[in-house]
Amino acid sequence: MNKYQIKYLNVIAFVIVIGFFISDVVHDYANMQDNQLHFYSELFFVFLLFFLLVHQIREIYSIGNKLNSTTDKLSRVQGELSDLIDKQLIEWNLTKAEKSVTWMVIKGFSFKEIAEIRQVSEKTIHQQTSSIYRKSGVKNRNELMGSFLDDFVNFNE
Repeated sequence: MNKYQIKYLNVIAFVIVIGFFISDVVHDYANMQDNQLHFYSELFFVFLLFFLLVHQIREIYSIGNKLNSTTDKLSRVQGELSDLIDKQLIEWNLTKAEKSVTWMVIKGFSFKEIAEIRQVSEKTIHQQTSSIYRKSGVKNRNELMGSFLDDFVNFNE
């Protein structure tokens, strides 16, 4: 259960407790005799719980807005990164197959997994990655990933 769901459960618990206290206050008011301190202390706690409930609802609303904003920013950054990588792949004059393999390398797939997904031999993937490395001016997978990371870091400056 995440913090957001726990906050909703807190609101439900507050509503139940407030309902109980309101019914108790109404009952005490109807039967009030000399013990007014008990009645007013319960009334105070009803108002306090109501205040806390309102605060909890506002906090949930605020968290929801922040979550939506963060999700939007993440989607935008993912799109920008994807565009940046696509632009770089075009500059390197990679073939369609090489672009596909490059994306899978970026995503962390092994050569064996890439070969299975593309339904080609592992040797073909090795040849394609060698061509990708040559066209991109890097020596291996780590340097390839590093070049994209450098581009992305410089892109956001």
